[in-house]
Amino acid sequence: MTAGPDLVHNMIVEGVLDQIPRKRWARLRARDVDIIDGAGGPVPDPVVLGRDATPEAGRLLPSELITRVAEVVSTTGVVRDHLVERSIHAAGRVPAYLVTDPVTEHRVLLTMPVGEGDAADHKAQLTTRHG
Repeated sequence: MTAGPDLVHNMIVEGVLDQIPRKRWARLRARDVDIIDGAGGPVPDPVVLGRDATPEAGRLLPSELITRVAEVVSTTGVVRDHLVERSIHAAGRVPAYLVTDPVTEHRVLLTMPVGEGDAADHKAQLTTRHG
């Protein structure tokens, strides 16, 4: 059994969700993202879809329906959130990946995914202070 996210993590996720208007976007919490061949992939904190997106029922959400994802870095997930999932979301052509690190107090917005597989990355990166 894995412990759930701590209070700071949950408050950051709520702050991110508060900035995404419900009238324009569907905001989902912790959904399994289907990047390649139905095998599943990362489980971002919030996942954002356009209101016109029509996912099928089930556990996996196809990456092509996603407009943006966000991840709040945990103490045990630093490498995974900053490097591994960065590549995975780029390979899945998710247009925007926001990584918030409460320890370093930085946010990194990654956009313009390019490349394939493990070599996938984002052409654009913007780093700002959290808060």
